[in-house]
Amino acid sequence: MQTSRTAGLAAALVVSLSVGAVDTAHAEPTPPATESSSQLESANAASETPTVSKASAAPGKTPAATAESPALKTTPSAETTASAVQEETRSARVTREASTESTPSTTPSVSAQRAQINKTAWIYIATQLRTGASTSFRSMGTIKATTQVVIHGEERNGWTPIRHGNTNAWVPTNTLTTTRPQTMWVYLSSDLRTGAATSYRSMGRTDSTQALTRRGPDLNGWTPVLYKNVQGWLPANTVSTYHPVTQWVYVAADLRTGASNSYRSMGKTKATTAMVRRGPNRSDGWVPVFYQGKQGWLPANTLTTTRPQTMWVYLSSNLRTGAATSYRSMGRTDSTQALTRRGPDLNGWTPVLYKNVQGWLPANTVSTYHPVTQWVYVAADLRTGASNSYRSMGKTKATTAMVRRGPNQNGWMPIFVNNKTQSWFPASALSSTPVAAPVGLPIDNSGARLDSRCMKGTVICASKNQRKLWMVENGRIVLTLDARFGSTTNPTTEGVHTVYKKDKDHISGQFGSPMPYSMFFHAGEAIHYSSGFARDGWNGASHGCINIRNMTGLKWLWNKTPIGRKVVVYK
Repeated sequence: MQTSRTAGLAAALVVSLSVGAVDTAHAEPTPPATESSSQLESANAASETPTVSKASAAPGKTPAATAESPALKTTPSAETTASAVQEETRSARVTREASTESTPSTTPSVSAQRAQINKTAWIYIATQLRTGASTSFRSMGTIKATTQVVIHGEERNGWTPIRHGNTNAWVPTNTLTTTRPQTMWVYLSSDLRTGAATSYRSMGRTDSTQALTRRGPDLNGWTPVLYKNVQGWLPANTVSTYHPVTQWVYVAADLRTGASNSYRSMGKTKATTAMVRRGPNRSDGWVPVFYQGKQGWLPANTLTTTRPQTMWVYLSSNLRTGAATSYRSMGRTDSTQALTRRGPDLNGWTPVLYKNVQGWLPANTVSTYHPVTQWVYVAADLRTGASNSYRSMGKTKATTAMVRRGPNQNGWMPIFVNNKTQSWFPASALSSTPVAAPVGLPIDNSGARLDSRCMKGTVICASKNQRKLWMVENGRIVLTLDARFGSTTNPTTEGVHTVYKKDKDHISGQFGSPMPYSMFFHAGEAIHYSSGFARDGWNGASHGCINIRNMTGLKWLWNKTPIGRKVVVYK
């Protein structure tokens, strides 16, 4: 009796090794809390693949060759002994629960190791990882669809042993596929179904251009997908491997429900508006798009991959219906007016959207330069071109505001004056900050004698003999003010100085008199406004300061003068 039992055990072990039932679940890590009901897994398999029968092997009903059979919880040697029989007898007393959790510790033979399978596969349907080949075995957690795994043994009763990371487990064979998951995109919005037919329940509609993962081969015109982490099925003609691309409307056109003008219009697109191209062109010249929440079709020649760009009118010209002067004019553009470039140039013409009208302008009449307001601080002639050889259009007045409409050219700035005149002006005669009128009455600067130390950079120059103070930029007089200096007993110090202190509301500590807009340049000497000079004129003298009687001009100079500004005082 004992000998026959021993022989039976050896036979069972040989059979188990021949079917690869080794090393299937040596380690059982603590699984995350998940559903482990056999009913859920059965429902999943049924809804996904209704034609595949469910696995139905359970512990206690499997043949002796089954790896999880309690009979295999004996000595790993094929040569059984009396003690082995006694061990088998003791193991039979173990409860069914402990039995179903058990795994064999049998060491495979050399021939079995060579035959061991290592095949890459992917999870086709999310399922529970089990410690054995049946839903009766303990769940180790759920594995997500499209997860890559390794098949390391042969199928048993509809179950396959897999390895995921360092975890060995069993999954239903019909939840695996050897088809690599593939990123795709929704080409046409449709219902996501629980199975491969319209008779299956809808789980909601997909969004056009949304990315998803194809998790297996098609079945009867349906594609198994993982969409926003939900596994389901979509009609194969509603998904595409084409990556959606942002494009822009080049020419306004009707958005159609299909790929021809015979389809219903869903409204007109607007030039320069962004939309998403959701698939490749058709041979008949139509493109499937997703435009402002609507999926439809547009003529391919109304779209562009060129991002719209804000530009400005550099030179007023006719807005044309096409890219040539032979096309009809839709009116003249306004210099410095903003517009949108809606595509690439064509034969020297730029396609634009100007005041919501699409048309064409000569490329040399538009610019990416943002118009900037400038102010005249030296009166000069407006010219029709960028040099003095061009015709004068009249003289501007200091402080006049104008708009710079483009980059400089040879020291001349293209400008727009009084919202109607486009011309050119010397760049050196303009300022980027407002210019206040520096003097109440015009002063003739001709005959002014500047010291050689005043010819480089921005300098405040003051001449005692000429009784003038100037602001000079690179030898050009920008501002002229009458000036009164110290007496012979309290002379203003001559030489090169710098402004070291500014005080708009200074009061003299020695004399108690106001010194508005003071700019100190040497010891206690300052350039400042003098009400006495304004009242009495040249009669009298200062105590060493430089008196100014034009408050408006001095304010402008005070605002323009930083600490450290060079000051030259000479005869």
